[in-house]
Amino acid sequence: MPFLKQVIFCIVLILSSTMTDAKILFTVRHDIHKGDEGVYVMDDNGDNVTQLRRNEIREKYESRWAINGELIGLMIYHSHFGGLYLMNPDGSNIQKFIGPKELKADLGKFAFSPDGNYIVFSMIQEINRKNVRSVRVINIKTRKIKKIADDLNIAQLDWSPDGKYIIFSTPVQLGGERAGNSIYIMDADGDNIREVLAPPIGDELNIGRWAPKWSSDGRYFVYRQIDYTWEERKPEIVSMITKAFRYFIADKDGNTVKRLNIPIDISCIDIDWMDDDKSIVFTGRKAALNELPLGWGENPPHTIYKYNIKTGEMKRLTDFEGDHFYIDWISDDVLSVSPEGKKPTQWGTIK
Repeated sequence: MPFLKQVIFCIVLILSSTMTDAKILFTVRHDIHKGDEGVYVMDDNGDNVTQLRRNEIREKYESRWAINGELIGLMIYHSHFGGLYLMNPDGSNIQKFIGPKELKADLGKFAFSPDGNYIVFSMIQEINRKNVRSVRVINIKTRKIKKIADDLNIAQLDWSPDGKYIIFSTPVQLGGERAGNSIYIMDADGDNIREVLAPPIGDELNIGRWAPKWSSDGRYFVYRQIDYTWEERKPEIVSMITKAFRYFIADKDGNTVKRLNIPIDISCIDIDWMDDDKSIVFTGRKAALNELPLGWGENPPHTIYKYNIKTGEMKRLTDFEGDHFYIDWISDDVLSVSPEGKKPTQWGTIK
């Protein structure tokens, strides 16, 4: 019996040593006035917060996991101009991949293909003193770029797990002076662009739908919504008045839409799935509704929350200084197992 206990103990020790916690990649703005930002990673229960990068020279960051977890994509904005960098998951070996100088354009939002071989990104070029927008796909190994769509003002985007579709948020006119953002889907080659959700209704209400993210099986997507009006609360000053923040899950065709039971006064910057689609992770903060907006830097900071879809339980995961936003969750299954017959990739080996 003592020998059996020793064997069991050794097996448990070996298994526990190979387990990897699921991770959340996120950005923190430490000082809104200085532009002091950092990129962090933590276990998805909020433990083991690790700083990967921090800069105090007015760099802004947006980071995403490559689908296989072997790379992190990092859009670094200097002033308003973005450049795309790749780095190892521990923040080492950061390399500039492509930027404004190479494309003679300003890069915007981006997402990795499910096989990790491509990146889709939005960009703006100044041509004949006009801003010309497009969406392009770049092969990570060859750096060959293909334009897949013109004249799309992409706010946020995500590539479906089966590789067939790209979902994105873009501005829309809702009738009269009403406007906002809505969710669209296009084929991965840029064809068949269509609005996946029904246009919102309401006499004066503006609707902004943002941050669409695919579930791991590609059957659903989650997104956040803000309801607002433009009102003259002070003489000759028209202000944006927030009425509600809402959170939804929709099937990929937009036929079934479920609202999550998150309080309508919880503001949000970014949202994603976690716990193998059993929960939602988002950056939130308490916000005032039906009031004039506060000044730049006067709002309380966003922190990271977990929301259980089945129970409706909401748990705060982070509690340290700074405004938390741009989050991306990755499963421990991806992090703990490399693709069969393939060694973990270092960016230097494929550059």
